Amino acid sequence: MPETDVIKINAGIIEEFRSHGGRVGGPFAGATMLLLTTTGARTGRRRTNPLTYRREAHRIFVFATNNGADREPSWLHNLRSDPRVEVELGPGPEDVPVRRYAARAVVLLGPDRDEVWARQAAEHPRFAGYAERTDRTISVVELVHTADERRRALGDQLRLIHADLRADLAELRRQVRDLDGPVGRTEPAARLRRHCFAFCDAITAHHTGEDSLGFPPLEAAAPELAPVIAQLREEHIRVAELQQQLREAVAGSEPTRTAELVDTLTAELERHFDYEEEQLARTLNSLDTSGWGVPD
Repeated sequence: MPETDVIKINAGIIEEFRSHGGRVGGPFAGATMLLLTTTGARTGRRRTNPLTYRREAHRIFVFATNNGADREPSWLHNLRSDPRVEVELGPGPEDVPVRRYAARAVVLLGPDRDEVWARQAAEHPRFAGYAERTDRTISVVELVHTADERRRALGDQLRLIHADLRADLAELRRQVRDLDGPVGRTEPAARLRRHCFAFCDAITAHHTGEDSLGFPPLEAAAPELAPVIAQLREEHIRVAELQQQLREAVAGSEPTRTAELVDTLTAELERHFDYEEEQLARTLNSLDTSGWGVPD
């Protein structure tokens, strides 16, 4: 189906959803629906998509099926770049507006993803059909209400910390992309420097906290993770080296070098965050971590 047709159909579903308390007709009649608003990774514009969702207790999940196409949906690309999203949750009573709230999008990995997907596919066979049409692994995304973040287990909190850092990194990339001319004395350049230095400070604080407070008790509780933690520590050193190079490029008004380093740092951090979540989050959630230093 042409993209223009998809946009037109989605616009009709969105209008119907908002007009009828989260209820829609047609092929989605009776489905649990939400509207997910993301920020365009390239344009910075807000984009809204209607999606079916899965609820497990207080947790909300959506699935990047794209009807089984080989290409991931654009909303997934957007939230990978900037995980700050808005959710409009339905259905509700006809005379009550749908529930709207800010959330963090967390892409599940490994067994966490597989278990949620298996339950969804078993209960809704069309989702199993989507997976049969494509060779890609269909991503599962949890939408975490920002007011619920501190009630999460430590592994989930780690994912949310990473979501915040990804959002800050997305803003840094946007500022670099929008910079017109050298990193000089203009207000956009000054804003870029402030954001760059603040972001680097946040990464440093996060990794220092993990090295000194988070990793030692984890190594004691789960010694089999020692090789993973050793690799993470090495990656912290690599990230710190890139941060220092980025600070120097920004301070020295080097726009090309700044853009290159932001791209390199982005790739390094995305790999690092994904690996850490896949290797540690599940174990962290299973341990009694009361009294631990939270890795932030």
